[in-house]
Amino acid sequence: MTGPPGYVPAPRNMEVSQRFALFNFIGVLAVTGLLLLLLNPADRPSSAGLFFGRFHPALVHLPIGLLALAIGLDAATRFGRRTIGWARWVYVVGSWAGVAALAAGLWLAQAGGYDADTLFLHRLTAILTTVAAAGLPWVQSLSWSRDTDAWALIGTSTVAVGLMVAGHQGGSLTHGPEFLTAHAPPFVRAVLGGGAASPALALGDPDTTTVYGGIVKPILNDRCVSCHGGGRVRGGLDLTSHASIMEGGDD
Repeated sequence: MTGPPGYVPAPRNMEVSQRFALFNFIGVLAVTGLLLLLLNPADRPSSAGLFFGRFHPALVHLPIGLLALAIGLDAATRFGRRTIGWARWVYVVGSWAGVAALAAGLWLAQAGGYDADTLFLHRLTAILTTVAAAGLPWVQSLSWSRDTDAWALIGTSTVAVGLMVAGHQGGSLTHGPEFLTAHAPPFVRAVLGGGAASPALALGDPDTTTVYGGIVKPILNDRCVSCHGGGRVRGGLDLTSHASIMEGGDD
């Protein structure tokens, strides 16, 4: 592939061929599509599926690191560095690592207990990021033109933004929607849309302060609601209010 002014190609033996890059892109698309067809999150998971799904938190960090590295190598290419060959191979490996993490995540989602909207956004951005990463080596292997370079920039931007959004939504699913903003400065909370910080335990007038409102609820908000309320309701147990506590959970 030729490139923009100042572009220095990688050694020929480091290049990802256009045919290989296209086959890789098609392969990732096909396997991702099969996963979505075969692993319906609404289905009841098997024990084996749940076992594999529990590896999602461990598997997901590999594609995050690989794709972040690929973006850095890709960016260095625009400053005349001979890194495009490495970047393409890292995109290839990172996209398949993303497929493995996606498979485990779909199995984990079958266990339930996650906010549907947050889970949908997390899954959507993860798929878009994986597919974009798989397609980038193919786009970059085409003969260079301004249109090709524009599509490559769009793909790289999609991967970068997708990593951030998917990561944030995953953190919200695991630790609750306020995990990122709980201790952020007020101006950061305003930008990111975080709600008010949970009040510290402080008893008011003994004649007007209830045990639940003054003692129980602050403890639950601080220690329990991240898994049992808001964006995640594990076991069907919602601890955000007295009424939902009295309803109990799934069992």
